Amino acid sequence: WGLRGGGGGLGVVTSFDFQLHPLREVLAGLIIHPAENAAAALRVFRDFAQSAPDEFCGLAVITHGPPLPFLEPEWHGRPVILFAVCWSGDVTAGEAALAELRGHGRPVVDHVGKMPYAHWQQLQDPSAPRGHYYYWKTANYAALSDRTVDELAAMAHRLPTMRSEIHVQHMGGAVARIAAQDTAFAHRNAQFFVNFIGISDSLSAASSLHEGIRALHDQVARDALPG
Repeated sequence: WGLRGGGGGLGVVTSFDFQLHPLREVLAGLIIHPAENAAAALRVFRDFAQSAPDEFCGLAVITHGPPLPFLEPEWHGRPVILFAVCWSGDVTAGEAALAELRGHGRPVVDHVGKMPYAHWQQLQDPSAPRGHYYYWKTANYAALSDRTVDELAAMAHRLPTMRSEIHVQHMGGAVARIAAQDTAFAHRNAQFFVNFIGISDSLSAASSLHEGIRALHDQVARDALPG
């Protein structure tokens, strides 16, 4: 590829050194709220994530209720917002730390408990099966304003397909403690990033899926970081 004119920046990786951390059992799971409460739930998640310790990793997901065995069938396919949370430190400390998130509102489901990390990592694999069509747009934010939160919450009723999702993921923590110029990842100043994820099982819907995701992204991208 390089000899054929692949362009600048060509490099060959010959080895990696990894610093590993033992991680077996975590406190993890899902907390699901009706979409009508999405704005308040997103504010709680935003405020919690901004000051959460490194042991916490989580995201807020705007979606339609998935057919999970612990979610009542009446909620399958209805607009919801869920917290997907994982605490990788001491479980007792995690119970106390996650109390703020778990205590918010009246969730439809609070399905959080101890589990092997590998199980948690694979739990959502069925939501992205092979053979479907995917289109993503991402926006990075130094902060999530109330205006952006309200606009994201309203999108719960405007997802382009039943399988599409919006992920609100926090950054900061250890990621932010490395200087931007030290690695190839340029967005270490972002406190949050939002993924607009379009999913369809039909090729014929791909074009409208792209348009729908771009429209959602463009509505809130004005407050995003460049790039």
